[in-house]
Amino acid sequence: IVAQYTKLSSDTIRIQFPETSVNQDYITSIKELQDVVSAIRVTSCLLLPLIMNEDEDNILAANTSDVLPLLSGMIQMYNGHDQRFYGFSFTELVDGLSKLMVRGRTHKYIDQSLVNILLNILKNTNQEDSLLECVSNAILNASFDEKVQTLLDTDRAIEIIVSARNDSTSQLVQKNCEAILWTLNRIPHRRVSTISQACGLEGHIMISYNRSVTAMCLKIRDRLKFLESMAEAVEKSSIILICMNEQYKQSYYCRLEAEYATELRKPCIPCLMQPRFRPYGWLGIIKGAKIHVDFATLPFEEAFSTLIREVETIKQDDLQEVNNGIDKNNGKAHRPHGTGFSTIDAINSMIESKQNKPVKPTVQQEHITTSWDTTSVQQWLERIELSNLGRAFTNVDGKLLWHLYQMKQLAADAYYKFLDKYIDRVHIARMSDILKLDHELESLFQ
Repeated sequence: IVAQYTKLSSDTIRIQFPETSVNQDYITSIKELQDVVSAIRVTSCLLLPLIMNEDEDNILAANTSDVLPLLSGMIQMYNGHDQRFYGFSFTELVDGLSKLMVRGRTHKYIDQSLVNILLNILKNTNQEDSLLECVSNAILNASFDEKVQTLLDTDRAIEIIVSARNDSTSQLVQKNCEAILWTLNRIPHRRVSTISQACGLEGHIMISYNRSVTAMCLKIRDRLKFLESMAEAVEKSSIILICMNEQYKQSYYCRLEAEYATELRKPCIPCLMQPRFRPYGWLGIIKGAKIHVDFATLPFEEAFSTLIREVETIKQDDLQEVNNGIDKNNGKAHRPHGTGFSTIDAINSMIESKQNKPVKPTVQQEHITTSWDTTSVQQWLERIELSNLGRAFTNVDGKLLWHLYQMKQLAADAYYKFLDKYIDRVHIARMSDILKLDHELESLFQ
């Protein structure tokens, strides 16, 4: 309903009679009603990002194209702090624009004119901190878009941003400007080796989260500290826990944190903190095919056990790379985690590592089946008399089939949930089909 109001036409209320001195009062009233229509459009557009969930992001994009020019025009008309437009203060309008810019699909409507307006406001550091904070927020939110980056990556824009960072009295403005410069690569990104020079395993677990899930993250932190006395795997692994929810997705600082971790090739473990939240946009790209740990719906003990298995997996990967004599300076990335080890194997491996013994990998090397194409997979389904699953395995090749097998071996709960979600139950009425698939998948890779 709110989205429909953003589409109100500018000629919803029209004057269809000539203006004379006699009907001047009527003309004035009609023009006031026209302003009300514009106010409804702007209010609706500013309200949308506050009430939408991640699945409705396209609604905002579809309803922003007409309102952004109107909002930009209102901002451009600004000539005083006490002036209000359709009931909004100037700071409120810019703050609304900042929230709109969080949504990536709205960036295509941002042009050089709007960027210049925001830069001109930021240039005057004597203005109210609240206004400068909103403006710097808006620029930062938009700066993740490549097109907007080209608009900002000019000598004039950089000079204004640097000046605001150095001269503003607001710490938030300084922090925002620093983040903008970092995003535009005007501040060097320090690269570090993914394997410590000292012993190959130094580091710590970093929890990247939004403050809305602070309580859960503190609980995870305290439990990890408790495990420190039992094994050193946690303390001596360089791992990022990405605690995903809608607020994390919308936070530009969380985005900087997560993307920088990816740039440094740090192993990341996605942790779901919001029920039914599906990572999308930049967060979906970072999560990729990684299996997440569901703290949102599973009991804490069960979810935490899954988390420890993922930590152990990455620990084993690091140990294996060190024992294989990998060059510590070649910048090789961590292998994406997703294959696991038992807790007993992990503890035994840590004991062996302290005795300088080589660690034996418990994960099989890639099977010859990984060379199959999608046609070969379909032919395999026919051979095992499960051709009714063909649609569910569309575009699945040997490598993806191998990944499915690994998921079955190392994350059984996720594996069966995956099957339940993607296999068409309309064509699979028998439990025997699922059991047969399990058996044949096991036989194929043994």
